[in-house]
Amino acid sequence: MTDSTGRSLFVTADDLDTKDWLGDDRDTIAQGLIGALDTARRLRHDAHLGFVVAPLAAGDGRPTVRFGDRYAISVYPWLEGKSHPFGHQTGPIGRDVVLDMLIALHTVDPPAGTPHNTRPHVGARQDLEAFLHEPADPWNEGPFGEQARALFAPHVEQLIARLDHFDRATQPPPTRVAVTHGEPHGGNLMSVGDVVVLIDWDTVGLAAPERDLWLVDLDDAATSRYTEATGHQPDTAILALYRERWLLDDIGHLVQFFRGHHDTDSDAYQWLRALPALLDSLPTAGSTNW
Repeated sequence: MTDSTGRSLFVTADDLDTKDWLGDDRDTIAQGLIGALDTARRLRHDAHLGFVVAPLAAGDGRPTVRFGDRYAISVYPWLEGKSHPFGHQTGPIGRDVVLDMLIALHTVDPPAGTPHNTRPHVGARQDLEAFLHEPADPWNEGPFGEQARALFAPHVEQLIARLDHFDRATQPPPTRVAVTHGEPHGGNLMSVGDVVVLIDWDTVGLAAPERDLWLVDLDDAATSRYTEATGHQPDTAILALYRERWLLDDIGHLVQFFRGHHDTDSDAYQWLRALPALLDSLPTAGSTNW
């Protein structure tokens, strides 16, 4: 679409039912989304972080507006560029570009209203715990429910142990926090001409820097450069904690997906095929480390 000046725009519709890290109900999630996207706008315009892709302000100044009960609409300047595949930044050029972004982000003064994500959050936790409490309850709201439950069932003890370990490892909260993106992986990078930008700022929040850093290939040289620039030495235990959070989050959302209504489509089938490898990557029930 274009605005009255002929400028090309890009419109997004955020499904509030898929953003449980922002709250427990649609109204709370909508407010959390406003806070996150407003933070992105402040990072771009006030802190002058040009790699931040932020929405335009609506007529009332907000970065997003509600569309019905379930959705929120945001409008962005149109970017002509190339997206990147999901994954760690393992190449030296990609890694260094992302590391430069994170150094700038982690050393900026937090804008007023920046969301707090100081404790790692496992998504769809309620669904995951409901399954672990009653693993024999049938999943019959979709065609793959019972097949998926049969794959999850042998890992009940592992999952209980990992959640317990995860909860203990997140206490106390980190002593060092910074503005973090939350998901600075390849899928959220775009090359626009010679410039690389970072998109999808609905996960932005104050948290341990390791929330971002675990997604970067931190060899000795990269770790030294980050530490010299920020004054913070990445903590290997916290890096491992966020790696585990990602896995548990994926598992929680897949439990939620297969317990509920789903169709016989390619996404459901692909997730069903991916489940065995995902579950096999869990540490053993008695393990306290990765």
